[in-house]
Amino acid sequence: MINHKIDSIVLLSNEIANLISNSIELDKVKNVNFLMKDYENQQAKAIQRLVNSTKNRSGWVIFDSNVIKGANTISIFDNKRQPEYDIHSLDLSKQKWWTEAIKNGSNWTDPYYLDTWHANIVSYSIPVKVNGQIIGVAGADFVFDDFKKKILDMKIYQTGYMGMLNKDGYLLIHPKLTIKDNLKTIANGTLENVWNKIANPEKKSGIIYYKYKGKKKMLGYSKLHNGWIVMAMPVISEVFASLTKVRNISIILVIIFVIISTIIGYLISRYIVKPITEVNNVALELANGDGDLTKRINVTSNDEVGEMANNFN
Repeated sequence: MINHKIDSIVLLSNEIANLISNSIELDKVKNVNFLMKDYENQQAKAIQRLVNSTKNRSGWVIFDSNVIKGANTISIFDNKRQPEYDIHSLDLSKQKWWTEAIKNGSNWTDPYYLDTWHANIVSYSIPVKVNGQIIGVAGADFVFDDFKKKILDMKIYQTGYMGMLNKDGYLLIHPKLTIKDNLKTIANGTLENVWNKIANPEKKSGIIYYKYKGKKKMLGYSKLHNGWIVMAMPVISEVFASLTKVRNISIILVIIFVIISTIIGYLISRYIVKPITEVNNVALELANGDGDLTKRINVTSNDEVGEMANNFN
């Protein structure tokens, strides 16, 4: 679900960047304010159509006014164009969504609160280039709170839960901890080894066994397309609770079987073996003694053994 949204945001951002790169006549508009304004107004409708076609809530491009004189923004939120602003006059060009996108070619922000949406959102941004020159940054956003609620609502067995890390190990989603907490440093660093295994670039997913607050736990993880990590953290005893129940039932059944077998063995000894032994003992006395024919066997049953004793008597 999250990967699908991530891919949708990346697709939209690339389409906006390509739209601008392929349509702007840089030499014509970069020093003529009114021509740039006309261009922005024309492309606003095109960007709005792209946002709607990808079923996202926002899409935008922020032009570098140091490169294009008088250039501002084209920003669509909830099917409406937002007020324009100058990236440098508001001193926003120092923020990571701008600097990291230009430096690294793309950037995902950590969740932050947006007054317009009254929610925590995440932004993705990429540079917009014309003939190798960066003229601005394009991107899109999605509501992070929607995913956070769905993930926190997922319960694993009795006390297990879901969570999410960013690519640096900070907790984006956790029932109790916040984004200020890092998996490497919480619990006095006892989980640093867990993070080192997760951070292994050769593994996209896996299961790690560890101990936290006296409980033996396991952590299943999967890395998303943007580097975030989704985690599932059940308590081991709860995972195997059903198996333990089956084991206990098996033990009880074995005990019952032993008791029944003992009772059956006792009954066999009392009602079958003992009379046969008596017949055998009397026969031995007759054979080895003086042939005392007054010997009698005590008959206690009407079965084959009882009938044999009667005949003998």
